[in-house]
Amino acid sequence: MSVSIFHVVNENACEISDFKEKDLLALEPKRKTAILMYVTPYILPATLDMKRRDKRSALPHSTTGEDQMAQATDFENAAVIAVARVLAQMILEEGWDLYVPISTVEENLRRTEGVGAVTRQRFLFRDDFLGGESSGIQEFSLEEILFGANEKGVFSRCLNFMQKKHSEGLCAAQTVQRFSRYVELFRRRCRSELPTPAAWLRRRLAAHQAYAGGSLVPREFVKDMAMLAASLSQRPRPPAAAEALAELLGDLAGED
Repeated sequence: MSVSIFHVVNENACEISDFKEKDLLALEPKRKTAILMYVTPYILPATLDMKRRDKRSALPHSTTGEDQMAQATDFENAAVIAVARVLAQMILEEGWDLYVPISTVEENLRRTEGVGAVTRQRFLFRDDFLGGESSGIQEFSLEEILFGANEKGVFSRCLNFMQKKHSEGLCAAQTVQRFSRYVELFRRRCRSELPTPAAWLRRRLAAHQAYAGGSLVPREFVKDMAMLAASLSQRPRPPAAAEALAELLGDLAGED
């Protein structure tokens, strides 16, 4: 089996290389575990968990890493797929050592459960996953993990990887520009410059006329959000859809 996600995301994008199933199966067990545990959980903030409440809030709280659900917009879904594809390719090509005990992964998942964990919480991560002298596990903010200094940010390295492919003539400038916008989405979420999907949904829920507080989500809200999600792909977009896109994506929605 061969997967070429980049071609699906953007028909003008060149295919960097196929990610073949045999490549994953050939990995050492610990590195295979690392890919499965790390490629996904750090990428997507967030769904609404309607079963539990955060202690500091009556609203349903947000979770990350447990249920990687489809996002509201095509741009967000493409961003998740494209960044995950490049990240998987880099792990294979550069041999990143992301191995940590399963208990550490479980602790990171536990830490995602609070409201605003994307910006407020710190997570356990390898302080040097590139094969350097340091090999310990330390606490970092999500922004430090994804966009850390000295080219150690996971997503920063993905962007550098794409720019390198372009300089080698293997990737179109248009593809790099679009990929840069995808990476910028996650950067702005880490900095609270854009809301995570969970924060956006909570804000909408709190302002909804049918919401009476607590963890019960009104049917009217679910219906309104379903209709809003359907309208996001309409052309021309209704005013409510344009407003929702601006809230979720800011000026990144300009070309979506």
